[in-house]
Amino acid sequence: MSLTIHRTLFAFAMLAGLSGIASAQSTTTSTETKKFEVIAIDGNQLVVKLPEGTREITVPNDFKFTVNGQALTLQQLKPGMAGTATITTTTKSTPVTVTEVKNGTVEHSAATTIIVHR
Repeated sequence: MSLTIHRTLFAFAMLAGLSGIASAQSTTTSTETKKFEVIAIDGNQLVVKLPEGTREITVPNDFKFTVNGQALTLQQLKPGMAGTATITTTTKSTPVTVTEVKNGTVEHSAATTIIVHR
């Protein structure tokens, strides 16, 4: 069987395997609140002291921090401020199934469809 037919069979198998995956996806969400102290700010880069150590993080523009009961943006923070940040993490798990045809003959092909005989 030629290399082109092998590639076509592999592409078809991948598409067939991926077509049913959307229903098998699972999403989990977790939320945690962390205490912090601001050490330095440079644009969207923030250096903070956390309970587990000092970290440099990139903060999205719409992220809010709680300092003295007030919700503040990154631009409103100053070195030395201490507060809390609520972090929500969303994880999407997508299982992947691959079907490989190692030996077969293409019986018919038309547009995006092929019929394979083993």
